[in-house]
Amino acid sequence: MKNPDTAKAITEKLIKKVKKMKLHEVIIPVPDGFSFNGVVPFDLHIKDEIMVFSVLAGDYDEASAMVEKYIDDNTLV
Repeated sequence: MKNPDTAKAITEKLIKKVKKMKLHEVIIPVPDGFSFNGVVPFDLHIKDEIMVFSVLAGDYDEASAMVEKYIDDNTLV
């Protein structure tokens, strides 16, 4: 029986995932209490209280979840 966790299998899985990634644009209003804290892991533009994130992800839902986590981690409530 083959071990599915070999270095080769892990590498092939990772390469396949990276090939499927695309740049997604996630647009949200700047939340109350948001502040920058350290490195921004995405391209981000803010204009007129609107944040536009460019996120490399497998699909829009994944990109949106990544942005949501970043916002939650950097918003004081």
